[in-house]
Order: sequence, then structure tokens, then C-alpha cells
Amino acid sequence: MAHAILFSSMSATIPPLRDAIRLEPAPTEAAFAATLVDEALGQRMRLDSRGAQVASLLDCEQSLEDLAERMGAAADAAERVVDVFSRLHLLDTEE
Repeated sequence: MAHAILFSSMSATIPPLRDAIRLEPAPTEAAFAATLVDEALGQRMRLDSRGAQVASLLDCEQSLEDLAERMGAAADAAERVVDVFSRLHLLDTEE
């Protein structure tokens, strides 16, 4: 739950995805938008369109407000995805 508090502030800095993470587009007929692949931790995660959008925009350090603006969405939509990515250790943090 500490991560939810970390990113709940509009000015909190969100780190980019770790370098080892790659985003693979889903096949056209798939029911998901993309797969996030983390070879270092052996994780593969199917993403819906919102998750894929957030993942593609986590290319630099930015505030939640900036991320939401880049998405063209409300901050709470971005925050939920960022919190999930944080709990899965996908962000480039010292953890």
C-alpha cells in the first residue's frame, strides 16, 4: 500500500519502466492490447488498452499529472495502472 500513497500526489515523480521491460503488441485477433514482458523477473502480463497506453508512456520520469496529460485521461486512471506496475516491480526504482 505504500506505493499507492507514493503516486497519489499529482506532483509525485513516477519512474520509467525498468530497462529490461519490453512491450509486445498483441496479435490482431487477441482479446488484449499488448503483453508486457519482464525477462529479468520472469513475468509476462497481458494488458488491456489502458495498461498498454500507460506502459508505452512510461519512457521517462514524470509526474502523475504529466502522465495523465500525455494520456489524455484523468489522473486516477493513470494512477491505478502505475500502482499495479509498481507493486509488480516494473518501475525503475531502487527496490
